[in-house]
Amino acid sequence: MILSYYFNHQLLSRTLKYLLLLTFLFSVVESIERLMLLPISLSLVQCLSMWVLSWPLYSCLLLPACFYAAYLATAIGLARSQELVIMQLYVSPWSWRWRVGCLSAFLSVAIFFTVGWIGPMCQHIQKDFATMMLSEIQMPKTFSGQFNKIEVGGRHIVVYKEKQKGKGLFVATRLSDAQGITVLTTQKMHVLTDKGVPTLVFDKGNSYSFTPDDGLKYALSFDESRIPLAIKVGLSAKKYQFMQMATHDLWHDQRVMAQHELAWRIHLSLSVMVLATLAMMLIDYMTCRRASSRVYVVGGCLAIMYYVGLLAVKMSTAAVPVLLMHAYYSLLHAGLCVLTWLLTRLTPLLRLR
Repeated sequence: MILSYYFNHQLLSRTLKYLLLLTFLFSVVESIERLMLLPISLSLVQCLSMWVLSWPLYSCLLLPACFYAAYLATAIGLARSQELVIMQLYVSPWSWRWRVGCLSAFLSVAIFFTVGWIGPMCQHIQKDFATMMLSEIQMPKTFSGQFNKIEVGGRHIVVYKEKQKGKGLFVATRLSDAQGITVLTTQKMHVLTDKGVPTLVFDKGNSYSFTPDDGLKYALSFDESRIPLAIKVGLSAKKYQFMQMATHDLWHDQRVMAQHELAWRIHLSLSVMVLATLAMMLIDYMTCRRASSRVYVVGGCLAIMYYVGLLAVKMSTAAVPVLLMHAYYSLLHAGLCVLTWLLTRLTPLLRLR
């Protein structure tokens, strides 16, 4: 019993180490991608807030793989350095397998809770946070006596500001349909939020629009001209709508996409126990001591196949009935277990003779 607790302690500590490292790396990459979608620059505190809010999603996705890798590394490490410990575990295999199974079940529940409630809450906060920041767009600072190339809400603008006060501004920007350019002379330009939509406002001036072949399209004078900034929040797409819903809301939502998201959360949670089963079938005392690289290579290939299969089912089942989609996930779980069992019984890859 003491050895089983020791094994589980080593297993859990390795899992958390791997999880922290991989979550850090993946969340940094994801946060950089999200920030590039925002047409504004953020402060350090705002960047850190967006980064922290992405942790639950990636921790849930990576935890099964981290637990699987930690199991292989722990068993192989014990087989190499502490022969008496690993031999004792093989004397009573069901005792420590039961404890490993309980640990994997606990992690499955933790994933289901996190991906079902904490993750959607963080996704919703991210969207609201980004929307709030976009509604507070301000005009960048411009310098007098030179051309200033600025970006406001995703729109690129060239501004020339006279040194003398009251001489106004010269502004050039592309048309909304990217066909030609618009040149304006205006007394003042600023950003105004109108009904939650950031709008670029020009006061008292003239506007000249040109076609791509430099032909004058129209000319007009105005007291006030407004250009709505077409800003899109990265999390506002329809595919993110169901990711931001709690599991109990998905359960009562009969739409196909909602049920697909619910199925993904259920089977992602079960993946910890599936990978734990694969790991227990892969581990062999003699192979771990003499050919541990085989275990790592074969185990890594199986994990990659499993994750690719999970993501393929999730992304390619838009028109598939919900029950059939559950069948696809279940077939993937069972298929990997059968394949691992066959590899350990019918090939010399994982069992040295």
